[in-house]
Amino acid sequence: MRAGLLDPQHLPEQLALLAVQLEGRRARTAVAKLRRTRSEAGPAVLRHVVIERGTRLTVLEGGAVGGPFMLLVPVAFCAALLAQLRMVLELAALAGHDPMERRRAAELLMVQGAYPTVPEAELALAAVPDRPARPAEGRLPRGTRVRMLREMAYLLGLIDPGARQPGRVRQVAGWVLTAALVVVCFFFPLLWVPVMWVAYQRGTSRLGLRAAKFYGSGGGALVQPPGGGRWRPAGVMVLARTVVATLVPTFALLAVLVTDFRLVGSRVWAALVAVALASLVIATVQGIRHWLRRRG
Repeated sequence: MRAGLLDPQHLPEQLALLAVQLEGRRARTAVAKLRRTRSEAGPAVLRHVVIERGTRLTVLEGGAVGGPFMLLVPVAFCAALLAQLRMVLELAALAGHDPMERRRAAELLMVQGAYPTVPEAELALAAVPDRPARPAEGRLPRGTRVRMLREMAYLLGLIDPGARQPGRVRQVAGWVLTAALVVVCFFFPLLWVPVMWVAYQRGTSRLGLRAAKFYGSGGGALVQPPGGGRWRPAGVMVLARTVVATLVPTFALLAVLVTDFRLVGSRVWAALVAVALASLVIATVQGIRHWLRRRG
């Protein structure tokens, strides 16, 4: 986060280098364990397992933010990006490449679509400062944080990379819809989860297929392991938690209206406070569950 804010123009490169540094060893260990536990599976099945697991981890890391925790969206985006990049490093390890080599960072950038070729990505990495410094005037240029979030959304695949230069009307409409989504998800926190679940599923799966093709699967040579189905426990749990998280604030709102409870002489203020408190409780519970799951 610090490097992204101080040097937003090199955010993709900073994240790629960080991924190799932090996730390379984990990717190597995960692939070695996968080969031991699935020794009977062929390369195509193992690639499918890695992509499915990487997608699930990306949803877990980046989608558990809602309600008052919406302010943590930049942190969640960084965590989701690192989860995606770990998936690519695991695919590289499956193909026989060392996920801890610096060259993997250039390959990550190419697979993400930040650069068209690996040599161009390597040149860009060479220009990244080792220690990003705060601007001499002491303040970040206006719009730095917004540009950083947009770049993260492109890298995650939440926004089509082809839409980097949208028309003015499309750009305004996109920001209006995003702002409306943030407001709604503040009061109904886990609505953010299915929205991000769908977006992360799509973006991460596309990234995994590109990475599998780059590392030699021949494109489309992915085989789903036995037992896969359209409805999976993870999806059912996301749906159930979303329904519960939507009903609780709704019941809080109805309770205020039925009892005619007032705050500062107003039912509107009472309703807003009730919904916000209910959302805060749900978001806190979800945050604790997320923390315990990571520790486990």
